[in-house]
Amino acid sequence: MRSVLALVVIGTLLSPSPAHAAVKFDRATMTGFVDRADVQKAFGWDDATLKARAAAVRFAVTNDTFDEYTVVCRRGRAGSDRTFPFTHHSIFGASNLKSAVVDGRKGYTREITGFQLDGAVSGLSGATVMPPVGEHCPDDKAPEDEVLVSLRLLSSADREALTVSHDDETHELIVIGS
Repeated sequence: MRSVLALVVIGTLLSPSPAHAAVKFDRATMTGFVDRADVQKAFGWDDATLKARAAAVRFAVTNDTFDEYTVVCRRGRAGSDRTFPFTHHSIFGASNLKSAVVDGRKGYTREITGFQLDGAVSGLSGATVMPPVGEHCPDDKAPEDEVLVSLRLLSSADREALTVSHDDETHELIVIGS
């Protein structure tokens, strides 16, 4: 149950406003180019920080399905009902892309100009299900004796995006499909 909530939290770490000043990406071949400015804008980095961290920057194409529910939970047998919206990250996938730092000369120094994307090298996918009625309430702040009484699917949305990551921070660069 907690792993389902962890996936929802992971989904919320994505930046809500994509950058895309000079991103060129071909979804069919998973190749393209990401300008340095897009990476800097995504992370809020200056030139020195980009230069120091460029080798550890990673790119992926993510595929996610988010299901919106109205959930009713009850505490104890005779407790009052609590109704709230709940987003469930039901399907997820990622294709990790091969990338290389591209640099050029500026006077006597080398300057990073961007990142070349050269196709998918690995991937993962998975799916999760909502807990069944009678199980623990899917709200991570729910007390142990609060159980799921009912749920109603309101909508389901798919989203595909080119993302950039460094350490545990991930941002969308462009939305490919939604």
